Amino acid sequence: MAGGPWLLRVAGGAAAMASPVEPSPRLRAMLPALWAHDGAAALRALAVPVLVACGDVDPLVPARCARAVADAVAGARLAMIAGAGHVPLVERPAALAAEVAALRAVVAAR
Repeated sequence: MAGGPWLLRVAGGAAAMASPVEPSPRLRAMLPALWAHDGAAALRALAVPVLVACGDVDPLVPARCARAVADAVAGARLAMIAGAGHVPLVERPAALAAEVAALRAVVAAR
């Protein structure tokens, strides 16, 4: 439906809605800061085990963005959670918990 809200994903009984034409005033106010932000230096400076988790069907954040974050952190692990959208914690909690447990094991072994 052109110009109207798009249904992005239903997760845990809640629907995320966005309009391609008229973002909310809050989102409109945030967008310039989001586009201008460059956290690459901060990511490169991290010296701790890092897990970057992303749903493999995320309608909001492309997988290439998650890969870029993981690539920027030395030794980071990228976990693409199968079947999850933007909220893997809600959509695939067991899969995300397994990834976090693996990270905890890495930390414990240090």
